[in-house]
Amino acid sequence: MKFKRAKDEGFTLVEVIVATAILSLGLLICLKTITMGMDLRKRSKNLTMAAFFAQQKMEETFAGSITGADRGDGNGEFSKLTWKRSIQPMPEEPGMRRLRVVVTWEEGGVERDFVLESRLGDNRP
Repeated sequence: MKFKRAKDEGFTLVEVIVATAILSLGLLICLKTITMGMDLRKRSKNLTMAAFFAQQKMEETFAGSITGADRGDGNGEFSKLTWKRSIQPMPEEPGMRRLRVVVTWEEGGVERDFVLESRLGDNRP
């Protein structure tokens, strides 16, 4: 009985190694993309919350009689945020004041901030 030897059946070791390397590289790129997407989502959420919080502080100023600078910490859903508010005269525009709200938070070991500015008419007697 004669055994017939198969020719050209299956893959060589080199082909398997190259295919595995290409597949591994593709999976690595996919994982990196997912991780970056998660980081961007977190950063976007923090920035949106800071903008909303700064707007709240600005609205408090418009509605009340806050005339100087103050600061504080957020509470509730804004507990990771701190804020500073200042109102200063604008010498270049008499009768106007500059309102500035700065919201700060820590993200990944780095301090980030969001600044919101507006002008106020000086209605004081």
